[in-house]
Amino acid sequence: MPRRRATRICCVRCRTPPQMKIFLRVSEEMFNADINNALPYIQVNLQGQTSALSKDDKAPSNLLSVPENVWNGPTIRPFAALFDNYHKNVIRPEFVTPNEETEQVTFINTILATGPVRSLMNFLVSKGLTQMNEYNEQVQLLKKIWFTKYARHWTGLCKCSCAFENIFMAELKSNDVLGLHSWLFFAKREQDRKANYLGYIDKLDLSGKGMILKQHSVLSDTKDAPEVTMFVGTSPELELSLYTLCFMARPDRPCRLRYNNVNFSIQTKTLKSENVLLIDTAYPFY
Repeated sequence: MPRRRATRICCVRCRTPPQMKIFLRVSEEMFNADINNALPYIQVNLQGQTSALSKDDKAPSNLLSVPENVWNGPTIRPFAALFDNYHKNVIRPEFVTPNEETEQVTFINTILATGPVRSLMNFLVSKGLTQMNEYNEQVQLLKKIWFTKYARHWTGLCKCSCAFENIFMAELKSNDVLGLHSWLFFAKREQDRKANYLGYIDKLDLSGKGMILKQHSVLSDTKDAPEVTMFVGTSPELELSLYTLCFMARPDRPCRLRYNNVNFSIQTKTLKSENVLLIDTAYPFY
């Protein structure tokens, strides 16, 4: 009897919970639908391995080489158009102009037609995580999640941040770099000579669909980003879909996902602004 009970407990522990299986399935579906994946068209030059504590430059060349045809991709072009809408200083007030709002909606309209975001919306509606199944409602949902301005606790009343700015770009708090989880934004900073890649810390290959890279860089000559993780080669719509999935289904907890038998997780952190739950930050890890 004791032996049978121990065996039964082991089986329960080893079995993948049903809800986790759903996340694994939908993440696989999103990756398979990522037809705008850019990995085959870019060059990733990892160079030397480093650590978060090292100040030595183990990478004399840029991390990323992104040709013009990638920047003109159907979803990357409206994504990158948003980069000049924000101030990097986290305590500097920002005001959304009509043109910037148009750019936000253009980006959302573009990605809503893609496979990863359609998979996301179908999942959210089927699981009752949102009742917004009309197209215009889904535009407003993504706009609220990603572009609502909010105040962080150290900025007082200044609504100086939003999820898009923190995750897909970078913010500066004194000498600290916040966010910096987008390979496309990082590539643009490298092109403009405003980022110095010092080397990689670790990496996880995603079966030909990209990688998750942990790296050490310096921004604007002096702003140290000692341990930054980002997807590389994946499309903006895939990354946004994965982050939104984990924010809505498993906020503030590790969200276990998978592609082609490669397991990884996404960590989201949330905050409340005027009683609305929003994304503070989100990033992949493994």
